[in-house]
Amino acid sequence: MKNVGTGIDIGEFDNPYQFVLSDVDNDGGLDLLVATYGQANQLLRSTNQANPFEAPVDLPGGETKTRGMAACDVNSDGNVDV
Repeated sequence: MKNVGTGIDIGEFDNPYQFVLSDVDNDGGLDLLVATYGQANQLLRSTNQANPFEAPVDLPGGETKTRGMAACDVNSDGNVDV
């Protein structure tokens, strides 16, 4: 397989099930949401700099058994809902 990049260090997650890219903070950059099984789901906000993401922060809900995640504007208020 041809190497097409250097990769991005996003930290370590126990049992990540799904990754979702969405502009959750309306700054024009794609943020990374990580659905995990057995720990808090994570949000990594885009920085638009050399390291493209800030350190992960826990999403509300505590430890979960998440197996999937979606991001869209459910209630038409202009903000992304997770």
